[in-house]
Amino acid sequence: NMKNFIRLVNATIVVGIALSLCGCGSTTNSSSKKQTQESSNTSSPNSIGSTVFTENSASTSSTNPITEEPTVVNTYGNSGGNVADNGYVAQQGDWIFYSNCSDNWYIYKVKTDGTGKEKLNSIADSTGINVIGKWVYYLSHGIIYKIQIDGTGNTNLSSDNAQYVIVAGDWIYYQNNNDCLLYKIRTDGTEKTKLSDIVACNINISGDWIYFLGGINSGFYIYKIRTDGSGESQLSNDEVSGSLNVVGDWVYYLPVSNNNCIYKMKTDGTEKTQVSSNSAFYVTVSGDWIYYVANDKYLSKIKTDGTGAVQLMNSGSSSTNVVGDWIY
Repeated sequence: NMKNFIRLVNATIVVGIALSLCGCGSTTNSSSKKQTQESSNTSSPNSIGSTVFTENSASTSSTNPITEEPTVVNTYGNSGGNVADNGYVAQQGDWIFYSNCSDNWYIYKVKTDGTGKEKLNSIADSTGINVIGKWVYYLSHGIIYKIQIDGTGNTNLSSDNAQYVIVAGDWIYYQNNNDCLLYKIRTDGTEKTKLSDIVACNINISGDWIYFLGGINSGFYIYKIRTDGSGESQLSNDEVSGSLNVVGDWVYYLPVSNNNCIYKMKTDGTEKTQVSSNSAFYVTVSGDWIYYVANDKYLSKIKTDGTGAVQLMNSGSSSTNVVGDWIY
């Protein structure tokens, strides 16, 4: 029943911060997760709407599995921005896959119109969600799993203590917290390969290239490397904090030297440009918009060309995941 949906102009925010084992910034500790809700009657075209999928939003069904091929298949399992903020939500076609904070952070799916809600797994603290084709890839306490989008075939792929997981094609790319380095494995769990000897986090995939924050001498810098492990290079001498996003031909990042304001540069390291004038945290780029927490307090957005800055929430918030036209 659509009347049971909670409509928001702003966002659903998951709160809770813990230090990454490899010093790559912040990640979420499942024991401290908390979901808050804000509402507004604003109908400005600059407002962002969100639906909170509560336990009453739609009936949970263990039947009616999806057996047909998905009509839309993702190229990448999730965005680098979402993954950096724990990957609670991913979308493929008209289905949203999400970690349900009301049910031990098990993975659920629901259609974008709020119907067809279904629980997929029974492994608590499931995050790092990636969806490609018939498979959902996810993390629980660092272990990489996959499960089919109809909830069958749950499989343990790797016992590495993984983080920043992104799936592209037949490969899973991730930071291995056992040594904090960049690895890949096949989506069937075979051919584990170390790609770099540099501490890596905030992983993004674009074409045949992996972009990541590489840890050198207690600071982090932007690197890229081919998906086969060749051609590693440093893109910038700027020391940066977290929330690396690579979208199209642009890299979005937060230089420490300018108070974590949002900058962008081309994927070849040229055309460095300042985008925002205030400090940013939990940055996620989607389409022509950058969503972020401004000054560590307010959920905001700004266009990728630096115009149209809008504050979306008047209360404290942390962590953002964006899929389609929705912020979670």
